[in-house]
Amino acid sequence: MSQKIAVIDFGYCNIGSITRVLGDLGASPFACYGPRQLDDADKIVLPGVGSFAAAMGSLHRMQMIDAIGQHVTDLKKPFLGICLGMQLMAECGVEGGQECAGLGLVDGRVEKMIPTGRERIPHMGWNNVNYEVVSPLFSGIPDGRDFYFVHSYHVDTPTKEPLIASTPFAGGIASSIRGCHDRVWGVQFHPEKSQKFGQKLLQNFIAA
Repeated sequence: MSQKIAVIDFGYCNIGSITRVLGDLGASPFACYGPRQLDDADKIVLPGVGSFAAAMGSLHRMQMIDAIGQHVTDLKKPFLGICLGMQLMAECGVEGGQECAGLGLVDGRVEKMIPTGRERIPHMGWNNVNYEVVSPLFSGIPDGRDFYFVHSYHVDTPTKEPLIASTPFAGGIASSIRGCHDRVWGVQFHPEKSQKFGQKLLQNFIAA
């Protein structure tokens, strides 16, 4: 049976590309605009670009915060946060100097990246993803392959325990994390824009 995947649309991402790729890979994705729609989902994807605080505000207005917690933490549905969606998994963000609570699916804070050399912020383009641990999300994808990034902030975790993969930029950033159970993941890059390896990652998520 095709996996029904809720792609949460909170107004801070064009969900068309991720929805299209998931559909091409054999899943049954649908745009999710409210908490009751999560009841119909086998899995949940939270994509996003832009401001942490504005995105959390939108999720609050949609009454999605508790619903995501129930379906992901309590019902243990597989979850994938993409780009800003990965950052929203953290305990809080400090964009613009104002601390804002996140979803709390992983220990960590979202902070602005500080260049350690000649890097330019935002981090935009292709970069390596190097494994810290073995993860089924990256099954069949060789270590050190390039994925496509666009972001200015990153998830800073207090320990390495949540880290799946890191990327050599601004002193090293988390490019993939694991959350509150073994099928909760975040990726800082855009798998839907990362060609064959991005498609393989999404296949792995569908199969999880």
